Amino acid sequence: MPLLLWFTFIGSALLILLLGLPMGLGMVPPNAIYGVRLPITIRNRPAWDAANVYYGWWMVVSGGLSLSAFFLCVLLGCTVDSTAAVYVIVMMLPLMGGVPVAIHAAMKAEHVSDAESDGSSDDHSN
Repeated sequence: MPLLLWFTFIGSALLILLLGLPMGLGMVPPNAIYGVRLPITIRNRPAWDAANVYYGWWMVVSGGLSLSAFFLCVLLGCTVDSTAAVYVIVMMLPLMGGVPVAIHAAMKAEHVSDAESDGSSDDHSN
């Protein structure tokens, strides 16, 4: 397998993994460039935090599984085409699976946040 493909496979998996790690650890504040950018996450900080933490860990899993799949294919002597197909499938499944999980987490966090803010406004009226 050409060296450039090694750098491509390993580099893209590490990029996904390393971009997901700060998200999973809750270190990414709301911003215009990096993170889960949905209307719900933009208008609600708890939704931002929940969606990014959940999706960040899905990214870490995706990067780790992609690296493992690549090295397994190399050890088994797979063709470049087979390696690429397995690699893309293994990378994309967790990334796609993480989308509904992150959206659900954002919606749940927004609901809890709204309920808490409604409850706190009632406490001040007494």
